[in-house]
Amino acid sequence: MNFLKPISALVILSALGFSLTTSAQADQRHPTTALRYKWTMGQTLRYLVQQDPYFADPASAIETTDLSAPYRPPSVLRLTEQVLAVGGDGTATLRLSLAPEPGFEEEGRPPRVAQVVAVTALGQVLSGDSGPVPPELLSAVFRLPEAVPFAKGAFVILTQDDPPCETKSTSPSHDGLLQQTTQSRRCDRAVFGIGSGILLRRRINITGSLSLVMIRPRQRGAADFGRVVPNLPISQTLTIELEPYVGPPLLASAARQSKS
Repeated sequence: MNFLKPISALVILSALGFSLTTSAQADQRHPTTALRYKWTMGQTLRYLVQQDPYFADPASAIETTDLSAPYRPPSVLRLTEQVLAVGGDGTATLRLSLAPEPGFEEEGRPPRVAQVVAVTALGQVLSGDSGPVPPELLSAVFRLPEAVPFAKGAFVILTQDDPPCETKSTSPSHDGLLQQTTQSRRCDRAVFGIGSGILLRRRINITGSLSLVMIRPRQRGAADFGRVVPNLPISQTLTIELEPYVGPPLLASAARQSKS
């Protein structure tokens, strides 16, 4: 009855072969696309950037419970990318300029800041990330996933939901020792042009809650302290949106003259 062994081995190998073939076919049915920035020499891109005041540090939103704290409005800025050079591997040298959007200037803030950065085609900042443009904004403008499920069309929608994050900190007060707990979660949605290699829009939303409790002395209740906050919901958003190109005035006047 030894003839059963070769048959059994053949059945096992056939099953393995079938599973490998099925897996390979599944991979072919669901290919992925590697995203790349496609900068060109002399190219200029302009983005409208809107950021809530506590986006970079959600824990600081606790100051909104203090009636004496000054009001901090959202910032509305214009980010300009000027392509100075492009290497053979797609790495670009960019001059970034960050200025208030006209009509949203703030007192005490410089009208314009600029820095030069080097960014790979995959969106990795190689140098220049310690300049006046905040690192959080640099990451939001250039960050790309390694690969995305293949999608037909001119653009792809990117989504990323980070796991919940919790931080704790303590601070002394004249009444005792306070402990602040910050719970937050980050959700990232972006639209990227596949053919153009340009970020079209990105919206990052941070949601969560804050709590401030008295941990010393334990004998006293929350009603005895004005600064104690049992639960404060927070929602902070950063939006980056590509602005349409507007040509120089001379081009517009020349077009009007040609029509007349």
